[in-house]
Amino acid sequence: MESAITSSVGKDGKVLILSNGAYGERQEDICLHAGLKYRIARFHYNEVPDEEVVKKILSEDPEITHVSMVHSETTSGIQNDIESVSRVVKAAGKVFIVDAMSSFGGVDIPVADWGIDFIISSANKCIQGFRVSALLSVSLTN
Repeated sequence: MESAITSSVGKDGKVLILSNGAYGERQEDICLHAGLKYRIARFHYNEVPDEEVVKKILSEDPEITHVSMVHSETTSGIQNDIESVSRVVKAAGKVFIVDAMSSFGGVDIPVADWGIDFIISSANKCIQGFRVSALLSVSLTN
């Protein structure tokens, strides 16, 4: 996430962070430490970020160039609605960054169809689990 946020937002951009858990809050820490301009919309840990709130913020703050959020916020167990948020982000002409660390490979995410510009994952989550289970399946059938 740090690499995606710092390299894509840069010193000239401003990111809107949609946070409803610890990993959304971590994105704020990344921006603070990197000296990036940001705005954070905080939602309760049991609440999915609302696309209408995102639309309102984007219309009020023309400096925002990027929107970033977590897909599967593991601190609360919530899977955020990145599809509806993406529609708002793309309609506003902004760059969309998604932290899919604990969901990519385990949940279908049509990245191109939803207009996700950056999606971040790791081999130690669902991707690795998929590969291991696929290999076990092949090994057990042979």
